[in-house]
Amino acid sequence: MGEVGVTLGTDIAPGFFNYPGIRVSSDHELVTPLVIDNFLFGLEHDTPTPLSVVLMADEALPLGTAVTFTIELVSLEEACGIADSVTVTNIFE
Repeated sequence: MGEVGVTLGTDIAPGFFNYPGIRVSSDHELVTPLVIDNFLFGLEHDTPTPLSVVLMADEALPLGTAVTFTIELVSLEEACGIADSVTVTNIFE
């Protein structure tokens, strides 16, 4: 079991309250998010807020396997702005 996430923030005053969140996917079928997305009620102005998703790795995953995760920035009510997604690669040891 592991975790992947990002720190969200906004410079919009007084904040962003349209249920911002993340949606995570994996490029390897043996590593999957326990729940694919995670949402907040909102983000306070200039307040960095970490947000993550728990991952499950199948026992059949060979040690040393590199897995890339795509973390999409999403909102339940509207587009989030400039950054659509980020990727991070992890080697499972």
